[in-house]
Amino acid sequence: MNNQNLELIWSKCLAFIRDNIQSEKEFSTWFGSIVPIDLKNKELTIQVPTHFIYETLEAKYLDLIQSAFSKELGPNVKLMYTIESKQKQASGIRSPKFQAKGNLDFQNQKRPLNIIHSENPESIKISGLKNEHFSPDLNSDYTFENFAEGDSNKLARSVSLEVAKNPGGTAFNPLFIHSKVGLGKTHLVNAIGLQIKTDFKNKNIIYVSSEKFTEQFIAASLHKDRNKINHFIHFYQQLDVLIIDDIQFLMGKEKTQGALYNIFNFLHQNNKQIVMTADISPKDMEDIEERLLSRFKWGLTAEIKKPDVETRKNIIKLKTKNLGLDLNESVLDLLAEKIDSNIRDIEGAIVAILAEASFNKVPINTELAIGVVSRLISEKSTPEQIPFHVIEDIVVQYFEVDNKDLRTKTKRRDVVEPRQLVMHFTKKYTNLSFQKIGKLMGNVNHATVIYSVRKVEEFKLHDRIYRNTYDAIDEKIKNY
Repeated sequence: MNNQNLELIWSKCLAFIRDNIQSEKEFSTWFGSIVPIDLKNKELTIQVPTHFIYETLEAKYLDLIQSAFSKELGPNVKLMYTIESKQKQASGIRSPKFQAKGNLDFQNQKRPLNIIHSENPESIKISGLKNEHFSPDLNSDYTFENFAEGDSNKLARSVSLEVAKNPGGTAFNPLFIHSKVGLGKTHLVNAIGLQIKTDFKNKNIIYVSSEKFTEQFIAASLHKDRNKINHFIHFYQQLDVLIIDDIQFLMGKEKTQGALYNIFNFLHQNNKQIVMTADISPKDMEDIEERLLSRFKWGLTAEIKKPDVETRKNIIKLKTKNLGLDLNESVLDLLAEKIDSNIRDIEGAIVAILAEASFNKVPINTELAIGVVSRLISEKSTPEQIPFHVIEDIVVQYFEVDNKDLRTKTKRRDVVEPRQLVMHFTKKYTNLSFQKIGKLMGNVNHATVIYSVRKVEEFKLHDRIYRNTYDAIDEKIKNY
């Protein structure tokens, strides 16, 4: 393709991306330095200046980039990066995640259990299913070596190592790890999967979120071929290791729980390893079938608690080392002391410092770190307090619905959207816990509140019309 056409396509992609990013500064920081190199055989090559920008695009903006490419170039576009070195020589990296959206697709099948083949070269063939492939869908960065051990997670990490050494052969089956958001449980269960994949190459492993598991089950349920449910269950029964993340999102989903019950029983009876995570302990779960809940408690339940200062410092050292950074002790101490909530906030602070240094082209020093951390702490610790009833009234007036409608269990879009926004803005502008917000919304369980808050963030990122609605309501709430 000639340069003129390539530039035109790339400019259209950038225009779409700019429209779906919150600020011009954010857009300039991550996309301003990208140069389109080539488009051939539906593979677009772009050049980025640093490995850090490549990793950020993969972690935060991949869905948005894919949406832009699909809009301009149609489906099945591949993405290739080149990273510019100091010698101006670029090395090629194909995006490992681009178009690899999940393990299964029951929507577009030509034969039973058609499984998408990931571009991951380590995809595994399942014995007993002719010519079927799947990707374990594990995050290769989440290893035991990259997991900082401390008093807060020692039991969970030790037991996870034992499970990885002898999957299905210990008393820790199932292994149930729970913690508050952002403390490393997803990292730990991925580490289990990666270690098993390394040491037991013939074992079939899948890591799947409960949301993805539910989506697959619903797709199978709605398929015109009634055997799809059996194919779905049979597929999971072929596994040697099943890792399900955020199991709390199955609360209230009776039919999905029924499918999991059948899978769980089969795997457990055949000494296959089951690993689960949740934001809460099994004893605190609601709307889970008692027969399934009792099985969650058969093995071991391990909690990860908030890390202490020394553990947080070790976490920061690991995270920055992986980014090729060597922070001085004063910066490390500052981050470990001031960012005490969870690991995601620590990662966010590191990224904010890196972005600030990159954007302003200045070195990372204590002064820069103090400025960024102080701003983050100020934003987090002093949210504007706005009464719940004010937030709810503004939202229902905007959508012209009744307050009582938000407390019903209807799934009508005209009610679900304002209901999710009320939960989101309540979390944003109050110090109320997820549990308390759930009670105010008609005794909704806290997992539903977490899901709603997350969904609003996703819609806001990828849908410009939705973001306009969000911004309009946000402005009304702030100026009430």
